[in-house]
Amino acid sequence: MHQQQQQVQYQQSPVAVTPDGGGGGGGGGGGGGGGMEAHNRIYNNRINMIDSEYDSLKFLNYEQLEQRLASIDKEMEKELAETNKRYHAKRKPIIDAIEAKQQKRQQKHEEF
Repeated sequence: MHQQQQQVQYQQSPVAVTPDGGGGGGGGGGGGGGGMEAHNRIYNNRINMIDSEYDSLKFLNYEQLEQRLASIDKEMEKELAETNKRYHAKRKPIIDAIEAKQQKRQQKHEEF
C-alpha cells in the first residue's frame, strides 16, 4: 500500500501534459511549445523509469544506493541549471520592456 502511494505521488506533476503525452498550450505567440514538449517527454520518461526501477532499489546494497543518489543529484543540478537559463531567457525581454517604459516615462517627465 505504501509503495502505491509513493508511485501516485511521483505521477502527480505540475507540468501540463496532454492525453497524447505532448505538452499543452504550445501555440500562440513565439512558438515556445517545443521546449515544453521536450521537458514533458523527459519528465514522463523519468517517471516511467522510477516506477519500473523502484522495486529493484530494495535489492541494491548501500554503496549502490549511494552511487545512484549521487548520479541523481548531478542530474538534478544540471536540470536546475537548464531551468534557470530558460527562466532568465523568458524574463529578460520583460525586464527590458519594463526598463524601456520607465526610461520613456522619465524622459517625458523631464521634458515638462
